[in-house]
Amino acid sequence: MGQCLLVGIPRIYSMPMPFKIIQLPNEVIFVHEAFRGIRVIPTDGRPHPDDIEPAYLGNSVGHWEGDTLVVDVRSFNDRTWLGYGATHHTDKMQITERLTRTGPTTISYEAVITDPGVFTKPWTVRSGFSLRPNERIREYECGENNLEIIKFQELLKKPELFVDPTRLQPRQ
Repeated sequence: MGQCLLVGIPRIYSMPMPFKIIQLPNEVIFVHEAFRGIRVIPTDGRPHPDDIEPAYLGNSVGHWEGDTLVVDVRSFNDRTWLGYGATHHTDKMQITERLTRTGPTTISYEAVITDPGVFTKPWTVRSGFSLRPNERIREYECGENNLEIIKFQELLKKPELFVDPTRLQPRQ
């Protein structure tokens, strides 16, 4: 977050800012206050486009299985962070999201992350959302007054903070 870059999926759902889900006849739109993230998910049966471009939130297509929105997400750029720690992945990464309304004000969320280039098996993230119909999406600007980049640049000028790997000694 120090560089104000859009976070990836599923990390964007753990940001402390609200998001809005807009359901239309042939698509579902997610509008995230965090980093102004927007996802337009077609639900009309179309496949991913042939000219897909890598992106922080990938490219999504969805369909309904009963009351569950199932979203296939692919084509993430190489800067996407899936969680709070950096998560390495390849261009083969695929995420399958499942969002199910579980009550009048709740949605369960599951993301299955698969990347045969990095992970030995798929791993799953589960959480839930509380619906707050009167919550407003506000303007979000991370870059304004962002001192983190300046702090990082100053730290890089201090060689004593970095370990020289050629001087590391094996443990006895």
